[in-house]
Amino acid sequence: MKTPAFTLSITPSKWIASYLIVLHLLLLLSLHYLALSGVSMVLISVAMVAHGLYSLWRYCSQRHPAWINGLEYSHQLWLLHRVRGPERAQLKSATVWRRMVVLNFRGEGRCCSLVLLADSTSPQQLRRLRVMLKHRPVYNGLIP
Repeated sequence: MKTPAFTLSITPSKWIASYLIVLHLLLLLSLHYLALSGVSMVLISVAMVAHGLYSLWRYCSQRHPAWINGLEYSHQLWLLHRVRGPERAQLKSATVWRRMVVLNFRGEGRCCSLVLLADSTSPQQLRRLRVMLKHRPVYNGLIP
């Protein structure tokens, strides 16, 4: 049974960005309750802010080299469209919920996880992906 080609375009998720911002703000707020000297407090605060900015760039910016712009599935082959160019990958596992899909890929010697929330793509594309993952053999010969 042939599976028709499936293409998915991905945009940065506002939910993930909001989660990262709230998480880092809560961490900064929790520093207030630690018994640290002023210099230690400043250094840890700067490190947390730097990590927060890096996390936003890494997970919410389309300019990061690891960002996946799109996803394509055709003829038992997954293709990840990155900033550097397309990359072949094998789908190792997938977790499907109503408003979130987590895809775990292995491609070119490394693993890659892709989290798709409801605002990462159009509702129709997300629904098609969920249906395809539940009802079609898309695991490169593995039984899901």
